Amino acid sequence: MKDSDLRTELMRWLRAEGADDDRADQAFGSLMAAMPRLSPSAGFAERVMHAVSPASAPAFAWGWKVALAAALTLAGLATALIPALRLVPVEPPRLATVAKALSDATGWVVEWIAGGLQVWDVMARVGQAVATAMATPEATAALVGSAILGSIALYTLNRLLTLERRMVG
Repeated sequence: MKDSDLRTELMRWLRAEGADDDRADQAFGSLMAAMPRLSPSAGFAERVMHAVSPASAPAFAWGWKVALAAALTLAGLATALIPALRLVPVEPPRLATVAKALSDATGWVVEWIAGGLQVWDVMARVGQAVATAMATPEATAALVGSAILGSIALYTLNRLLTLERRMVG
C-alpha cells in the first residue's frame, strides 16, 4: 500500500479517536490492515538455530557436567559408608542431648522474635501518639485545609494543561 493511503487511514483513525467516535476501533483495524507485512531477512531462521544449538554452547558447559558427576559420586560414597559409622569410636549424640539443643535453639529463636516485636511496639506507640495529636480540631482543620489546597492546585494544573493543549493543537 502507498504512503498516501497509510496516511489517509491514519488521519481517519486519529479524527475518529479525537472525536470519541465509536468507529475509532474500526478505523484502527483498517489502519492495521493497510500496514505492509514485514518478514525476516533471508537466513534469519538459520542464524537463530545456529545460535541456540547445543554445538554452539560455551566451553565451560562441560564444567557443569563434571560438577554434577562429582556431587553424585560423593552422595553415593556417603550413602555407602553410613554402615561403617558404627565402627567409628565416636559416640553419637544421645536423644536427651539433641532434645536439649533443640529446646535451646527454640528459646533463642523466640527471644530473637520478641526483640523484633519490641520495635513494632515502639512504632505502635509513636503511631498512637500521632493519631491522638491528629484527632484535635486544629489538626483536623489543617488536614482539611491541605486537602482543599491540593485539590485547587490539581484543578488549576488541569485547566492550564487543557489550555496549553488547545493552544498547541
